[in-house]
Amino acid sequence: MVNTGEIESYLNNKSAKRDEIVEIIGEGNISDIPQKDGTKRRGLNIPIKLNGTRELIYSPGKTALKELQKAWGIDTKDWVGKKAVVDFIKMTSFGEIKDVLIIKPIKAEKA
Repeated sequence: MVNTGEIESYLNNKSAKRDEIVEIIGEGNISDIPQKDGTKRRGLNIPIKLNGTRELIYSPGKTALKELQKAWGIDTKDWVGKKAVVDFIKMTSFGEIKDVLIIKPIKAEKA
């Protein structure tokens, strides 16, 4: 059997499942990301490793980005080496309710 999700280069609902582990492996970059309505938005592209093996790019939306900033700060150099878990939330996008992939920071337990 061939998993067609393996041809994906971005972390999305085809390449990842809920509760899989993501590790940030680089600072990333900001670029213009084309939107379905033809416009562009500035967005972050972060290199990640899925389940310790597969390298992909994650482009967090505004909601996910705020959660990552709250957990790890606004400078992505501080994110490198941090881990998160894949989850899906319901959001409205262009008038449709969709399951959107986000990653939730894994908080280290205090000793």
